[in-house]
Amino acid sequence: MNQDRRRLLDKNLLTFCRDLEVDEVGLFLISEGIFNDCILEKVTSCSTPTKSRQALIKAVKERGDVAFDTFYLALVNSRQKHLASLLRPLVSEAVFQSQENCENVLVHSSPHKLSFSAVKENFELTLNGLIKDLKVEEVDGTTAEEQLKLYENNKDSIYANFSSPKGLCLIINNEKFETMPARKGTHVDKINATNLFTQLGYKVIVKENLMGIEMMKAITDFAKDPMQLKSSSVVVIVLTHGEHDIILGSDDQPVHIHNFTSALNSVSAPHLTGKPKLFFIQACRGERYDRGIASTERDGTQSDAFRLLSCVLGTTEKPQNIRHLPTEADFLVAFATPPHFVSWRNSERGSWFIQGICQIFSRFAISHTIVDMLTMVNEKVSQNRTSRSEMQIPDFTCRLRKKFYFFPGVISGTAV
Repeated sequence: MNQDRRRLLDKNLLTFCRDLEVDEVGLFLISEGIFNDCILEKVTSCSTPTKSRQALIKAVKERGDVAFDTFYLALVNSRQKHLASLLRPLVSEAVFQSQENCENVLVHSSPHKLSFSAVKENFELTLNGLIKDLKVEEVDGTTAEEQLKLYENNKDSIYANFSSPKGLCLIINNEKFETMPARKGTHVDKINATNLFTQLGYKVIVKENLMGIEMMKAITDFAKDPMQLKSSSVVVIVLTHGEHDIILGSDDQPVHIHNFTSALNSVSAPHLTGKPKLFFIQACRGERYDRGIASTERDGTQSDAFRLLSCVLGTTEKPQNIRHLPTEADFLVAFATPPHFVSWRNSERGSWFIQGICQIFSRFAISHTIVDMLTMVNEKVSQNRTSRSEMQIPDFTCRLRKKFYFFPGVISGTAV
């Protein structure tokens, strides 16, 4: 990179370190071949957001003049135009000449947009698939008082969810496998889900590319986290390959979903008794296609691999003794698809299921129960089509005993 461009980046380093959105820009630079996964991982693994922003600028400077122009386009496409304007004086003229045509191509070639009649405004996706302007609607002071009063008058039928943080959210994101195909686009689901549940008031913990035994250890350790004692609820998100009631580790080893979720039941984690435990599982559950999108990938295994799974499964555990509450009470497990069917994931936009959850929850968590919102997610996802007219419908099992509201923005140390 020439010295003038280097000096311009250095001159504006403080502004970049304050305002730069690293995730969106980094993914754009990967899509254009400027960064690879190793570079982006090094950038995002820095100890603070400021250091990550500084590391990204340093990496751009090391990638030459093409990287400078591409960095400018990344800022424009991620709606960081105030930062893009800082680079504009030294951007190649050819970039400006082609930019309008490029934007037209992007608009007209974008995949089919999701739609849902109850959502009046469409959510837009940036070039790299991240949901633009994903913001959870929170209540104001007056409404917060009304919601607390609603809870106080209906304690027997509504879960308390007012702690700060609301609870812990574990995200297990498996992208690379020993023999199964890589789950391209899963990083988009991870970022969108992290953004959503952080705004909903949860402390998010992300684990990536875990083997089967590591997945069980992760959920067991998660259950024992001391923060669970003061939390109102629990969220677990799994992004991986799967089949029927199985999810796969990065070593292709199966984990039975019942064994996985039972790590949080009242026998394994008695301190979570009575607290709502929400699982969201993005994985295939079979090989069937729901005929009914541009060429996307499925979160499943090849047929031979499916047949092998039954050989390595253990027997179902015997039912546990019932205590004051049923052992498996207070669970909600939401799946991307019903048993025996594939689920759909786009390499740039992520999965239909996680996309739908992020869009619906961010809009309606302020006023709707989780069961109501998952029904909306079903409707939203069902409206998608592949290029071969294949469809998908999510599925959820509810063992909650009360209505669950996220109560975004409402915090109380006394409403329990």
